[in-house]
Amino acid sequence: MSSSPQPQRVPLHESLFGLFGGPLAWYVQLNAGFALASQPCFRDGIHLARPIPPLQWTMPAMVLTTLGAFVVALLALLVSWRAFRRAKSQAPAEAGPSIEASAGRVRFLASWGVLLGAGFALATAITGAIFIALPRCAG
Repeated sequence: MSSSPQPQRVPLHESLFGLFGGPLAWYVQLNAGFALASQPCFRDGIHLARPIPPLQWTMPAMVLTTLGAFVVALLALLVSWRAFRRAKSQAPAEAGPSIEASAGRVRFLASWGVLLGAGFALATAITGAIFIALPRCAG
């Protein structure tokens, strides 16, 4: 009795991380970076020309947040790329329609994960460069 080849399943958490890891990392970086960049510039509702001295730690925190978000976006890209390569190699021409359909779904999700991971890694890098390069409290 011959058994038909079974596709390797991509765990749901890998697919979800691959799809949403990059966008969520950028979202967190954008909101945390905005808070860390602007909070030291206000005291009692008054806009200051320089950051409040006790809140000088916010600049290194902003850099670490940017690096962390960039790493998460790259990891999401890597997870999706690995799933895409696995799905691409497991659907030979003689495979049955159910295996081909399963591999096609995995390839579809993984290809979107690659696109989103790469795009949001770039967006995170650009946003981080802007947060770091622009002078705080100016404007």
